[in-house]
Amino acid sequence: MKTLKLLSFALLVGLFAGCNDDDDNGTAELSGAWKLTRIQGGFAGVDETFTPGVITWNFNDNQTVTIVNNNTDDTAEDLFESGTYDYAANTTGEPGECSTQLSIDGTGLGCMTVGTVTLKLSQQGNDGFDVTLKR
Repeated sequence: MKTLKLLSFALLVGLFAGCNDDDDNGTAELSGAWKLTRIQGGFAGVDETFTPGVITWNFNDNQTVTIVNNNTDDTAEDLFESGTYDYAANTTGEPGECSTQLSIDGTGLGCMTVGTVTLKLSQQGNDGFDVTLKR
């Protein structure tokens, strides 16, 4: 009987240890460095793709974000110049896909979805931008 319990326990441990951790399920934290990779949408139909690392957003624990913008294309929409800005992630109180909204320096960036490797911001409900950042 002890052997059966031990075998069952070992099987259970093996199942949990074998779980894959690469799902982007929105349970990750916002804090840390994110690389801006794409901005699309808006009235003008913007579709900008950036090489990862050209523009980084580093969300600090003190409710500030440090943006380093090395984009040299003045015609490309890249949202913010280099600098440190206050940010707020506010819950909407509504269940569903838009339970949290992000604003930086008082500018509402829309619904926020934070995954382990992807941060998505969406203003599409207001004819705004969809913004994608990667870890």
